[in-house]
Amino acid sequence: MITITERNGQLFITIPRLYAIEQPLEPIDSVVYEGYGTINNFWLFRNVCEKRLKQLKLTCQDVSKFASCLWKDVPNHVKITLKEYSEKIAKAKPKTLKFKPYDHSKSSKCRPPKKIQNKPIETNSVEFAVITTMLLKRHTDDLWIHQENQTGEYFQEKLNELENH
Repeated sequence: MITITERNGQLFITIPRLYAIEQPLEPIDSVVYEGYGTINNFWLFRNVCEKRLKQLKLTCQDVSKFASCLWKDVPNHVKITLKEYSEKIAKAKPKTLKFKPYDHSKSSKCRPPKKIQNKPIETNSVEFAVITTMLLKRHTDDLWIHQENQTGEYFQEKLNELENH
């Protein structure tokens, strides 16, 4: 059974199926949390899973799937404790304004490409034509991305100026 314990203000989680016995969670004010926008209870759980599965060289997607399967068996009191801890982290993180630049990969105009199986692609196949078209589009998008990045940097500077006044 997955358990969570607290000793001297430090939380420890045990996940028997991963052989993770009393794995410590990072302190609330750890720099580990700085690079992330919102941290919730599942993120904390997944982070422990990732640390244990790192040596297996699994992809992030596989780690997430595995953590998701384990999450179903996590007792409610553990989820609540992790949620309270994530709320403490949110309160401890410094509040900053940040201009979010345009992300061309999340454009609503085009669908994500279908996953291509790992098999050889012949140059006269439809798959080759699709990949070539995608590469050409990416090159065209890169020209626009440069302009978007410059605009984003300008507005980020303006936000920083406003914060300093």
